[in-house]
Amino acid sequence: MSTGLNNPLNAKQIIFLILFSVFCCLLFVFNVPSEILRVTLYFYVVMIIRILSGTLRKLPFYRRYRNFFRGLVMISSIVSIYLPFMFEGNWGSWSIAHIGIGFLVGFVFLVVDYKGIKKSIKGLRSKLPIKKNDRIRQMSLIAIDSVGEELFFRGVLLFWLNHYLGVISVFIVSVAFFLSHYLHWKAQHIFLLKSYLFQFILSIALGILFILTESLLVCIVAHIVFNFREMWVLLKRPTESNVHEKPLFNDYEV
Repeated sequence: MSTGLNNPLNAKQIIFLILFSVFCCLLFVFNVPSEILRVTLYFYVVMIIRILSGTLRKLPFYRRYRNFFRGLVMISSIVSIYLPFMFEGNWGSWSIAHIGIGFLVGFVFLVVDYKGIKKSIKGLRSKLPIKKNDRIRQMSLIAIDSVGEELFFRGVLLFWLNHYLGVISVFIVSVAFFLSHYLHWKAQHIFLLKSYLFQFILSIALGILFILTESLLVCIVAHIVFNFREMWVLLKRPTESNVHEKPLFNDYEV
């Protein structure tokens, strides 16, 4: 049975790319507000990068230039979610209270997902050896992605869609957030359906928080706290230099 790693573009990813391409064309035809068109195209670019990055593994010279391709994917992913905020985003207000609220919300979601966290910590991924530099790199990327996703999904998409669509924009952005994880070439091999639904609910909560508090800082803190589970799994993994046996396979990464 072939895996997604051997066939990076599966049916659902291809269908999404086709349908969303048609949708973007329709936005041009019906002359929607320029802000809506821009944020939609930003999301389209993010999805293309997240979906197509896995195809790099199929290149015959991938292993030879692995570090280069890793860097290419990392830079393109970061730019695609950070750059739109520089032109279209809104930070909102911020204070110590917002940090406290964000921490509390993130902690609540960690408690609710306690069984999932326990399973992750005791799972196979937590036993895979990892180099010290890779551990630091991956933990840094988790923090960077957590901040970037909030800047993009709440600070750009929700900020502008809320102007035109009101509260329903929270649901629309949460669907976009869900798709960005569900169709990601890498995440689909790690997460289960329960994880996708949980992320959708988390996005709904963060969207409501952003509208009520008018602060992106709340969402960023909550997202980082929730993603601490992934950092904890990385911390639990044995350092490769301390392991005598060579690992049978590598981790899920470019």
